[in-house]
Amino acid sequence: MFNKLKFMGLMITSLMILIIASGCQTVSSEEGLSGEINVPQVLTDSGAPELQLREPEMLAGSAEARVVYDQAADVVAVEARYEGLPYRPELCYEYNPSNDYNQFPFPCVEDGEWQIWFVFDMFTDVSTFYYDADTQKLLGHWSELDAQTIENAIGVDYPTLQMVETPGFEPDPDTLVADVRFEYDFDNILDQNGTAGTNYAQVRVDLCDESTIMPYWTNGGLPPEKAQNFADIVTEVENGAEIMIALSYGPNPKPDYLLARDNIMIGWLGTGPAEVSSWPVSEKTETYHQTPFVPTIPQPSFESAGCAE
Repeated sequence: MFNKLKFMGLMITSLMILIIASGCQTVSSEEGLSGEINVPQVLTDSGAPELQLREPEMLAGSAEARVVYDQAADVVAVEARYEGLPYRPELCYEYNPSNDYNQFPFPCVEDGEWQIWFVFDMFTDVSTFYYDADTQKLLGHWSELDAQTIENAIGVDYPTLQMVETPGFEPDPDTLVADVRFEYDFDNILDQNGTAGTNYAQVRVDLCDESTIMPYWTNGGLPPEKAQNFADIVTEVENGAEIMIALSYGPNPKPDYLLARDNIMIGWLGTGPAEVSSWPVSEKTETYHQTPFVPTIPQPSFESAGCAE
């Protein structure tokens, strides 16, 4: 189990009970916000065309995660414990998931490491992707394009989520247990490379062709000015939003083309605040690639871009 954290020097029993019962508790004081959000972890279908990891050790293991925060100390931390986490396995894609916009390490990852993904603003915000005005082909996300390209392109605002990585880590090779804690600045959530993470969206490759929707992870890292203040995330959670903690496996060292985004080999994940996961536990007992891709996020209107709806 997690080690108990001291947020204000003393945590009374009734408050600890409230945290356990609700899955989320925030204490507001003159020093600022403090508290924790429980994020139950399960082996489930991630909802994207990713390699869903179901290795024997994982099926026999377990995972738990939470986010703890203390504004006065300027810290928000992701804590997780994994039991049955494979040590440097060789895992292979069933097909090459790379495309013109996102590259992945096909065919296999060997002697890799694990990363946690801290996910928020889950499709409660939008971000702009641009299309060539002549061909109507997708050019990319605003963060990947220069000003001249954007000036002559067609912009479409898609619902997005934002996700920030942790440094890579490994389980103990003998026990296959990893007990980890990764900290961010409370008011400026950046990854270890100084980026604000990545946006994930489901976008059209051809502007007016609904059949070309595909998943898209922005490349190169979002600029630091897009870093989140966790106080804003707490407000969103109190109004019914969720955060996600997810686990991925990738190459070590991580190639430049994967900067700030994940290799889509996915292990445990879940959303919170909750005490029991709302995600169904997968019945699959072997690692598999989730296909075909089925769009799950509402699309924007394309009428203003000249498309017949």
